[in-house]
Amino acid sequence: MLRKKVIYLIKNTPFESPRAREDLDLILMLAAFEVEITLIFIHAGVLQLLPTFAEKINARALTDVLTALPHYEITECFALDTSLSQYQVPHDKTIVPIRAITQSVLTQYIHDADYIF
Repeated sequence: MLRKKVIYLIKNTPFESPRAREDLDLILMLAAFEVEITLIFIHAGVLQLLPTFAEKINARALTDVLTALPHYEITECFALDTSLSQYQVPHDKTIVPIRAITQSVLTQYIHDADYIF
């Protein structure tokens, strides 16, 4: 049986509300259902990738969850290239390895997904 493809768009800053942590909790829950999860950080969500922001807001739990993603077979993490540029996030200095993608690639991922959150 083919695994369902889930795209999870992370667009919230790590300090606006508890939403960043709630997103990651939901992602870990989805992983228990053996679906193929791809995380894509867009807009201000790319700030969750910066270790400096995690330190400033004492978001150790958020950082721990992000670094544990491979243990849940979540190995594909992407970030929208325009968001990385807008928020000045260097893609090689992030908490987890990510690959920068263009808007057209994002559109294709969304098109190919079974579910989008």
